[in-house]
Amino acid sequence: MEGDIPDLRKIVSMCKKYKAVLLLDDCHGTGVLGKTGRGALEHCEVDINEIGLLISTLSKGLGGGGGGYVAGKYEVIKYLNQRSRSYIFSSTLGPPVVACA
Repeated sequence: MEGDIPDLRKIVSMCKKYKAVLLLDDCHGTGVLGKTGRGALEHCEVDINEIGLLISTLSKGLGGGGGGYVAGKYEVIKYLNQRSRSYIFSSTLGPPVVACA
């Protein structure tokens, strides 16, 4: 929110070295950073497959009006679907919000 952009290449390198998983919250980068607005990953030239989880928004820089998403490996997403209280008690996004985002 301050406009700081991390050195994701260095962070990814450290994660590989120490066998850590990177969870990137890019809600303020999506729609703003990168040549096509794909966020900090695109801006820092990091492939999405090099991180564990990506959390982002369907509002803010995209103007979609609300909601967000978590992207990652199938097994992790399935686990989150089953165990996340905020997901279990939420409603789906309306088609206009998804289409706009």
